[in-house]
Amino acid sequence: MQIIADFKPDVVLYTMWYWGTNTNISIPHMFLPLVRSMDALTPRPLNVILSDDAHSHREFYLAAHESLKKLKARYEQRGHAIRQDEIRMYGMVDALITISREDAARVRSLPLTRASPLPISILPYAQKPYVGTSPSAIPAPFHKRSGFTFLGLSLVTTNTISIAEFLRTTWHLLSAQLPDDVTFNIVGEEKATWDRIIDTNTQTSAARRRVRAVGWVEDVHVSLNETRVFLSPIAASTGTNTKNLEAWRHGVPTVTTLYGIQGYNLTLDGKDDAGKQVVLVARDEKDFVDKASALYQDEALWAEVSRNSLEHSRRFGPHMLRSVVADLVQSWQEQVRSRAYIDASRLV
Repeated sequence: MQIIADFKPDVVLYTMWYWGTNTNISIPHMFLPLVRSMDALTPRPLNVILSDDAHSHREFYLAAHESLKKLKARYEQRGHAIRQDEIRMYGMVDALITISREDAARVRSLPLTRASPLPISILPYAQKPYVGTSPSAIPAPFHKRSGFTFLGLSLVTTNTISIAEFLRTTWHLLSAQLPDDVTFNIVGEEKATWDRIIDTNTQTSAARRRVRAVGWVEDVHVSLNETRVFLSPIAASTGTNTKNLEAWRHGVPTVTTLYGIQGYNLTLDGKDDAGKQVVLVARDEKDFVDKASALYQDEALWAEVSRNSLEHSRRFGPHMLRSVVADLVQSWQEQVRSRAYIDASRLV
């Protein structure tokens, strides 16, 4: 903590990150109490937490979908421990940054003990610019694309839970409505894990023949430039599903759920602030089948959603991040200047 005493920062930013999957110790847990213990010794900086997830909510979701009692109890225990950590840490900071309105609402639902409400700002997820290979400025047209694709790591439990549920409840119904050569391709590491999930959960042999675990690919752009429709049947999640944005950057129309649009400033029916249809949002299995089938077969609808999703994806780049961060810094400067014991001339 000597650096705090020597440098006297105006703002200390903590990422809400936990040390591994089997602990409830976060970065703020390690350092925030130490920094706050120095309040009387140094000009007190603004303490701000940046959280890219609603961590305890995620653990409770995993517990709700776990059938093994031992693992279920472990998720529940960790969820309760993390929730207590969140309550304590969010009670100690001056401000919080989340990456979606939904995560902000989840934090507001926590029983925080504070003298005043916790100020929460939204810093949306932003994609890095492509280096080297990049998607074409003009995406491949409808007739040169085929099949459905899902993109995700099998190490991410929400991915495996969501795909298993989709294969159990929806894929056999969707595939039955489309020509026999239409396949569903799952792109992501650990092909053996995806094969096991496919074998265990696909309802019919006919449906099983039309779903394929691709595994890791060197260039995801190739897969996304060849697929016609991106399927993102996220059963539940927190944070932002970045896979959807990756599909939109390639002009791939997407069918997803209400969880899949979190953090993207869209209405519940997948429209932007101008009323353009960016993504099709399904409310249940039948709705998912109907929308995926229509998007796959209707070229006019496909072209409209492809164009709108590509346009919407351009909002989530470095330019947006710079603008939001500039606003945040300005608000912090105003708060710092309002503290008589801090020299405002040190702000840059």
